[in-house]
Amino acid sequence: AGAHIRADGFADERIDETIKGLEILGAYSTCIPWYTIETAEQAASAGKLFDSIGKKVTAHGIKFGYHNHVKEYDEIGEKLIIDIILENSSPENLFYELDCRHAAISNHNPIVEAIRYRGRIPVLHARDTDMKKDVAVGSGVVDFPSVVKEANGIEWLVVENGNIGSNLEELRVSAEYLKEKFCK
Repeated sequence: AGAHIRADGFADERIDETIKGLEILGAYSTCIPWYTIETAEQAASAGKLFDSIGKKVTAHGIKFGYHNHVKEYDEIGEKLIIDIILENSSPENLFYELDCRHAAISNHNPIVEAIRYRGRIPVLHARDTDMKKDVAVGSGVVDFPSVVKEANGIEWLVVENGNIGSNLEELRVSAEYLKEKFCK
């Protein structure tokens, strides 16, 4: 379905090789999973950089996005880092891979985030939490049917579970939940 690739994989000297690899894999999408941002200027610059990279990647039929963590919900002035990034890029070049767990533990309702960026979330990071740790999708605080409905346009649900040791069973339960709710 896709790949998370660090920003340096899209540097001018590597982008062609990265895109070729994604094409070989038949990837639907790719995301930058993390980028260090501390200031509003850095967030705006990141948005412009991601927009530029996205133009090149999407020209090959591969969607390009940015994956949030908790940090992107930090406020700089009166705006969230994720908002500044997305305001400085076009929806055609950069999608938002909303990580529901990170939104929830940052006290940002994933449903509200899906509404705010409706139509810009083709890939959803279906990750759930009990507000302390990852849990099987559907057994935590995230209302996935509402998030999917409100996002309007999700094409892929990507499951992650960081509970090394117990996560295989939780991943199985997550897959069953998602099949039951969304594969009709």
